[in-house]
Amino acid sequence: LASKMDQSTLGNLVNTIQDQTVNGSKTFTSNVNATGFAKTGKDDTSILLAGGGDMLLSAFGGLELVNINYTSNVVSPTSIMSLKCYRYGSLVNIYCYIHMGNGAGASGASVAVCTLESAGFPKYLFYADDIVFAGSAPHVANFRFGTDGKVTITIKALSGSAGLAGAASAYINVTYPAAN
Repeated sequence: LASKMDQSTLGNLVNTIQDQTVNGSKTFTSNVNATGFAKTGKDDTSILLAGGGDMLLSAFGGLELVNINYTSNVVSPTSIMSLKCYRYGSLVNIYCYIHMGNGAGASGASVAVCTLESAGFPKYLFYADDIVFAGSAPHVANFRFGTDGKVTITIKALSGSAGLAGAASAYINVTYPAAN
């Protein structure tokens, strides 16, 4: 080939066994396997992101049980059976299981169940779903955000008698950031 073309043109040809460095953009006309994309100076867990750049796999994080301190705002016969908070990267899920015995909160239209001490989540990004009650009038969970970063979860009656007069158990699932 050296006799057919000049050295600079020949130097631009690539065969299948040569290592390559691409400075700038490259268009692939066929499938390319991932082993050809090792980033210099990174370990083998470096992930190329679709929008550009890269990120270490460990930076994505994993499912983590987060302890959130809370104050129970209710009196007997209402009790908080469990309150769990899980974090996966920027996604946070709070799960509450609250039992309300017969007559709990019968004197008012709502009962403040608990206050999360310092959840630190922006109020406009909270979303509540999967609120289920058994053996009671329909209810909903409301979230009040204080200026101190505390979140108060309140159970309100939607219809029927005021408060939580019926025996009920509430399962509350909260997701941050908010689902659309």
